[in-house]
Amino acid sequence: MADINYNDSSVIDKIHKTEDKIEKMLKGAGDEADKIIKDARDKADEILKRGAVSLKDTGEKYQKNRLNEAEKEAERIIAETDSITERLRSSSEKRIKDAVDLVIKKVLP
Repeated sequence: MADINYNDSSVIDKIHKTEDKIEKMLKGAGDEADKIIKDARDKADEILKRGAVSLKDTGEKYQKNRLNEAEKEAERIIAETDSITERLRSSSEKRIKDAVDLVIKKVLP
């Protein structure tokens, strides 16, 4: 083997070049890691936004369905109330007529 002179400037230059190369590789890896993290955060934000929109849409659909159900129930109750009211009106008209006839018989002999 050849004798290595550690004071030789070419060996020191190679070490410096290797150090520079490693530093550049580390910086590049760090930059790539930062980019990957940023992309992942952006994708996560987009997923969260879509989820929020989807949740809002689902909530609005649920609310609309519940409102439709409430309107149908209100219409049913109104129809039932109208039916009861008509029966009471018919019954009361007959009773009023009967009451008037009774008063006339009692007052006018």
